[in-house]
Amino acid sequence: MIHEVLTVDTVATSHGFLIRLRGDLFASTVPRLAQTIDAIQRVTADRIILDLADLVHIDSRGIGALVGWHRHFTNRGIKFEITKVSESVLQPLRVCHLDSILEIGPDAVLARDKLRLQRDALWKSYDFASQILAGLGEGLIAVNLDCKIVYLNPAAETILDTVEEYLIGKPLLESIEILNLTDQEFMQSLLTDSPDLEKSQGRSQREIEIRKQDGETVWVRIIFTPIFRSESRQGTILNLIDITDEIHARRAGIRHLGHLESLKRISGALRNGIDIEHMMDAALRAVKEIFDCDRAWLLYPCDPQAEAWDIQIEVTNPEFPGAHSRGQKLPITPAIRGELIKHLNTDDPVVYDKTHPFPSTAEFVQEFQIHAQLAITIYPHLGEPWLFGIHHCATERGWTPNEISLFKEISFSISEALNSLLFSRVHQAKEESLRSVLEITGGVPETEFFENKIQYVCERLGFHHGFIGQIVGEKRVSTLAVFKNSAKEQNFEFPIEGSVSQRVIGKEYQSLTGDIASQFPNDPTLMGFEVRRLVGVPLYDPSGKILGLIVAMDHQEASVPGDAQVILGVLAERVSSVIEQKRSE
Repeated sequence: MIHEVLTVDTVATSHGFLIRLRGDLFASTVPRLAQTIDAIQRVTADRIILDLADLVHIDSRGIGALVGWHRHFTNRGIKFEITKVSESVLQPLRVCHLDSILEIGPDAVLARDKLRLQRDALWKSYDFASQILAGLGEGLIAVNLDCKIVYLNPAAETILDTVEEYLIGKPLLESIEILNLTDQEFMQSLLTDSPDLEKSQGRSQREIEIRKQDGETVWVRIIFTPIFRSESRQGTILNLIDITDEIHARRAGIRHLGHLESLKRISGALRNGIDIEHMMDAALRAVKEIFDCDRAWLLYPCDPQAEAWDIQIEVTNPEFPGAHSRGQKLPITPAIRGELIKHLNTDDPVVYDKTHPFPSTAEFVQEFQIHAQLAITIYPHLGEPWLFGIHHCATERGWTPNEISLFKEISFSISEALNSLLFSRVHQAKEESLRSVLEITGGVPETEFFENKIQYVCERLGFHHGFIGQIVGEKRVSTLAVFKNSAKEQNFEFPIEGSVSQRVIGKEYQSLTGDIASQFPNDPTLMGFEVRRLVGVPLYDPSGKILGLIVAMDHQEASVPGDAQVILGVLAERVSSVIEQKRSE
């Protein structure tokens, strides 16, 4: 709404001192008129006339100013009257019962003594009532029969996120954006007594959702109270009570029940599976149905430094096959790397939908026909983080706060189930590795024990070079067996300091990739050998004292096998026991 600038014209006439006002008399423009009134006090006049024919709008502060000036001048014996009032200004004065008290027009004929008493009583009551209305925690809006706003208190300003002078004289339906009712439904509540409304002494009320100026939505309970004068309706008072928290609490109760049912369903899927693999598959199927999506999946690893990723477990609708169906790992492109970093940097789901679009660099969006995605990082106790996610592919959609919250809660259950799956896999791999170790150990001469073990490690993991070493003295390693390019090599000694072995000793397990040789330029085990990946484990005696280490390395840039840690762990126990036995002999 564009406000008219208040202009004040003054002229001395034979009838008295005339003041013409044009524009809007709001709180911000009252001081301008006050300056004129103050100047009049220095002029001899027995009558002051306000011409309000061209005054467009007036707010409660402007009305209060008129009452105050009226009292001030009449107490000094100066007649102060208002004439030629526009209808837009007269209506709020009538609603406040001020049209006769302020001597507006020819009908205001009262005895001066009676008039003075009424003025004094009015001023006291107006001042008192203004303080009460301004201090109310509930909002108040007064509208006339044309449904234009003639008054609102500070609480209403706060609820609507606006100020009084912007709304006075403006149609109510142009001033507020109602989201849950049509204009016709709202006007029915405002002007009539509809039988479907809750009534109390002629009043009706509705719960209404309003969008504020800043875009935020607020729920208010509005009580409509008609204003009558001489049995003729003059307008309506709207009592606004902010019930946003109450509405949220109601919805939270419904949401909580829905959450419990969904979590119970996930729990049932995880509890009733034939085995761990079947349980995870059943849980993802339940997730897909709960969110009515086309794909639910678990990605590994959620590691920006890795070279490739794949979908380890996935359930999809047949028309939207996912990455798991390809049966191969996919490279981590710059776009994928950026997404993994984004997910690792938050504990909440990352949301993509019609209101939160994918970045333009996300080439996988079209490749897998993704219209909406929810995904969150989960952290099992073993290995790197995983990414748990769902896709909606058929059409565009948005994710509600309720769905996002539920998805996060379900991720905790999925994470616990994933722990069980990984522990099960580790246990199986450990058993297989132990059987393999026992098989290759059986019948091996004692003199070839260490050579046999390092050869097994390299061939089993696909590495070209490796050694088993023991600690001699305090700062050196002496190899017990060296394997390089499918052949045994001579044993040697080297200092621990500055070598990659220093990194391995004291750690449970090490896995390095990249240009490793440049990181340890003085390591004799790396010289003349371009190492691009390396794994290693320390060897301990029963008391926890370091005995040595097993290291395997390779020149190829490839991912480390997922069971490398398990295999090295099993062998480390066996090799440590043999070293300890030899030392005790």
